[in-house]
Amino acid sequence: MDFIKISYTGKTEDGKIFATTDGKTAKEEEIYDENTIYKPVILIYEESNDKITEKIKEEIKNEKAGTEKEIVIPKELNQTYNPKLVQIYPLHVFKKQNLNPFTGMLFKSGEAVGKVISVAGGRVKVDFNSDIAGKELIYKVKVEGIAATTEEKINYLIEKNFNTTENFHFNLEKRTKNEKENNTLNIELPKNIFINELVFKKKQMFVQDVSKYLDIKEIVFTEKWNHK
Repeated sequence: MDFIKISYTGKTEDGKIFATTDGKTAKEEEIYDENTIYKPVILIYEESNDKITEKIKEEIKNEKAGTEKEIVIPKELNQTYNPKLVQIYPLHVFKKQNLNPFTGMLFKSGEAVGKVISVAGGRVKVDFNSDIAGKELIYKVKVEGIAATTEEKINYLIEKNFNTTENFHFNLEKRTKNEKENNTLNIELPKNIFINELVFKKKQMFVQDVSKYLDIKEIVFTEKWNHK
């Protein structure tokens, strides 16, 4: 099974960059999101993904680490533009929120975020379609690395679920064929990981990935705290 790490930048057919794994590029293109961690992503070939990711996986399947490739995503694989997601609001809806609508302004309605596309005659037209809906996409992808050994795959799964491998330590107890027990993964968690309130959920997801993709049936987490 292939585990692969890639970096990428995606742009629309008119050249507008809409996604990237590079923080500097995101800032330059004014699409930077402080809640996003900008780093290469891990792809697992046995894992089911959306149509765009599956296309990227197909295109780079036989490539070596260091390879850069431009991948075109045809419109039919991208989300379809839906005219029903264009809504018209009376101007007073905005005024009640002390908002002065203008073309290009972002407007949130419930969980949906749309863009104002026109303001005229006391009415405001808002498009809740994605900016990339119905467009051909071009991804510039670089294969940053390929995990070949079980240990390398464990490192990739740590990075995938915890967003870092720094200060993680693990060892794999490999059983002989004559033993009935399966391989056991012992992993020591760094103290700083517990700052994140989602650490329990991250551990659950890591366990699910290891159990699903590797021949490891037992995982032992340990925590080490030193008192001065």
